[in-house]
Amino acid sequence: MAYFLVFIGGGFGSLTRFLLSKWVQNQFDGIHPVATFISNMSATLILGLVIFFTHNKIAEHQALRWLLVTGFCGGFSTFSTFSYETFSLFKLGAYGWAISNVLVSISLGILIIFLLSKASPHV
Repeated sequence: MAYFLVFIGGGFGSLTRFLLSKWVQNQFDGIHPVATFISNMSATLILGLVIFFTHNKIAEHQALRWLLVTGFCGGFSTFSTFSYETFSLFKLGAYGWAISNVLVSISLGILIIFLLSKASPHV
């Protein structure tokens, strides 16, 4: 059952990321890590909300964790695309964009988790 739930959640997460990427590509030309940034930050927010605000349900129902945290958030977020886009920005000489992408993505992701943990009654 765990494999099936991770598979289904991951499929929906990947499809959501794909649709978001297509929409962003229609808005911009060139390499813009906007879609990856939005996907990663949204997945981080969803993961934090699920873990910190449904703590009791997640503890009781491992299936929700497999479906939402491991599956959907794992499929929706993408470290490999983040790495590739950042590398591509460096290669194009867009050093400021590349460094900003790294610093903002990592800092904001950690800040999201930190703030949700502080707001949660379960931590």
